[in-house]
Amino acid sequence: MSVFTPVSPEVLQHWLQNYPVGELLTLEPILHGVQNSNYRVSTSVGVWILTLFEDLSFNQAHNYLCLMQRLWQQQLPVAEPLPSVQGQILGNLQGRPAALLHFCPGQMQMHPENAHLQALGVVLAQLHQAMQTWDTAPEHPKNLEWRLKAAEHLLRSSVVSAEDRHLLHWAQAIDWRQHVAKRHHHSSVIAIHADLFRDNVLWQGTALSAVLDFYGAGRDLRVFELAVVLNDWCRAANGVLDVDKARVFLQSYQRVQALTLQELQSLADFLVIAALRFFLSRSLAWQVQADSERVLRKDPQEYRTILWQLFTKEYNSLHFETLMVR
Repeated sequence: MSVFTPVSPEVLQHWLQNYPVGELLTLEPILHGVQNSNYRVSTSVGVWILTLFEDLSFNQAHNYLCLMQRLWQQQLPVAEPLPSVQGQILGNLQGRPAALLHFCPGQMQMHPENAHLQALGVVLAQLHQAMQTWDTAPEHPKNLEWRLKAAEHLLRSSVVSAEDRHLLHWAQAIDWRQHVAKRHHHSSVIAIHADLFRDNVLWQGTALSAVLDFYGAGRDLRVFELAVVLNDWCRAANGVLDVDKARVFLQSYQRVQALTLQELQSLADFLVIAALRFFLSRSLAWQVQADSERVLRKDPQEYRTILWQLFTKEYNSLHFETLMVR
């Protein structure tokens, strides 16, 4: 969440006349994240999150909001889009598609314990089940084609070291090999969240209160989603995977949805692919000149460290199919 498009209290008060939220009390920008403009809005009726979509078309944003509305109706922990008095969940504000979402209580948990990972596994499996009715799910936008173009752009840069070039070529070879083998995974190509980081989940104690930011969701292999979670939730600061936490998360997921042997056997590959995806996106973001006080850019070094850990130590030693039966 960031603020790219300014909204004044006067402009917002006029826009809010279309919503059953009463009078505007406070408007606070949320300076966290990299994709959309977000504000915390307090009114005489309650607290809301105002989101202005910076890169999505009206139809794309509406598709994601419909998904969130459907998930909320199935009693899953997501933010509910608030319909206007005309029944519309998406409007226009300052020339951008804009939505008002119910505020979700809770705090981020940047140092998760086993109880958090256990709850996360259950909720993610439930989300995967529910998202299969999302008939208009697009393909995951950061797919192989995007990763190939992003890597090519980065490799043309003079700032990439010889060591990093070798690391990128190694990860790309694994990415391409899994793409070729994708026909064998066809049954596990599903709609996924695709960005389930610690800062996209809210907690009240060890109870998961909300999953946020579905705006990069799309169809991809389920094992890619699991790898994204393992890389962010189950690693120490030095990039080392905590296998006990990984086991807790995966076993919890499997209590709701069974994983295939093939998925477990390919999970080490997808740890590499998921790390490559975020190393690329963060590296490219750092090459873009931006006002650092206005836009939060995440350090690519975290995912470079994970890739290096996988390359030098973990890739040939991680065997999730045996880990899960211990």
